[in-house]
Amino acid sequence: MLLISTSHRPSQRTRSFTKDLASLIPYSARITRGKMRLSDLAAEAYRRGLQYILIVCESRGNPSQLLVYRIEASTGLFQVSRYAVIKLKGVRLSRENPLSTRVYNPRSIGIDYENCTTDLCFTLADLLLAIFFKVLGNQPDVKVVLEDGEAVTMRFYSSVNRQVGPLIKVREVTVYK
Repeated sequence: MLLISTSHRPSQRTRSFTKDLASLIPYSARITRGKMRLSDLAAEAYRRGLQYILIVCESRGNPSQLLVYRIEASTGLFQVSRYAVIKLKGVRLSRENPLSTRVYNPRSIGIDYENCTTDLCFTLADLLLAIFFKVLGNQPDVKVVLEDGEAVTMRFYSSVNRQVGPLIKVREVTVYK
């Protein structure tokens, strides 16, 4: 589904954020980037049978944007193309949220966008639905709730409606065709 990594030389906060995301997203894998180029990450994702790469970029030690790349494979060859950029306004890690718990080995995910009223929120919902369409479920192990405000807030909930993982505030989404 998704290979999660960071930019080169990430801060501890960014590494912790990628660990939180990898624990929430079904069938995802987290990899320590080191000196790997994007083509090396793409080869690793292709080898593992994953379709997307998520790279967490940072600014001043905090996660600032999520770069999503799509891997298109045909006859043993693969091509990497930029799929989307999600610019973040802020992040609250699961360790910073006293109400947050952990979820283990999720197999399905749900996207709840009932509270969306802006184009930004609907664009983010469409992007998440496009990426996770293979693991969407009626009774998901992890539910992503999108809420409008000065930025779109992403909250994650477990199947028993307990908050899990980080809280993410999104300020801009760009999807490439």
